[in-house]
Amino acid sequence: MHHARFSSTECTRFLDGGCFDAYRFLGAHPYSKNGEKGFVFRVWAPNADRVCVCGDFNGWDPGAHEMRRVFGAFFEARIPGLAQFSAYKY
Repeated sequence: MHHARFSSTECTRFLDGGCFDAYRFLGAHPYSKNGEKGFVFRVWAPNADRVCVCGDFNGWDPGAHEMRRVFGAFFEARIPGLAQFSAYKY
């Protein structure tokens, strides 16, 4: 399991309109790193001060998993131990 590389280059391509595969790095993607498995969530939210991931895995608590801002208006959160098909929203 791995997710697409997420870098300032990808962000620039996205913002310039030259990125036709944003689905590879935005959204929810499984990850496995150093024996830890879970999902990484990424979203572009240019008008947000903060973004959180909530779902059936945290009782729909909007403050349980706050995302960190990366590369300007892009936000990211890694949540270990999630099962595939967990319901979530930002």
